[in-house]
Amino acid sequence: MYIPGTLSIGRNNLVPSALLGLALGFSTPGIAQQLAELLPVVTAASVPFYPALARQAHIEGKVRLEISTDGEHISNVSIVSGQIMLAQAAKENVTTWRLAPHTRAKFAVTFRYRLLPVPEETKSKCRGTDENSNVLLRLPTEVDVSANETWVCTSTTPAR
Repeated sequence: MYIPGTLSIGRNNLVPSALLGLALGFSTPGIAQQLAELLPVVTAASVPFYPALARQAHIEGKVRLEISTDGEHISNVSIVSGQIMLAQAAKENVTTWRLAPHTRAKFAVTFRYRLLPVPEETKSKCRGTDENSNVLLRLPTEVDVSANETWVCTSTTPAR
């Protein structure tokens, strides 16, 4: 669906052309729109996850990947920066993406992994935490993954 003055980036994400142009450093919305239209549309993807070992080690941070496409598929994924456990999970997720036919492209994607603190009440009652991750997709350029941090119930903490 096209709404005048907006760009469709990924699926169902409409961004005002002028805003994207400013974010990309362009003063002319037409140039920003042309650049955004070069990005492929992700039509299907697996839900990214927070690696269990990274959660246990309390590792969080940003991962930057460089993606190349052949006009139909992801043809290459290179890790540019980020902690290796998180970067590997991000890279594996990108390889599950299915793309609408498009012009060959090369672009960067940023994955942000963040651990959420466990409420003190949960810790004091020595209960487990919900292991579900929260995911926000702004495909194909941004993915945010958050999960509850893990913690160990010690013998000095009363179990209930």
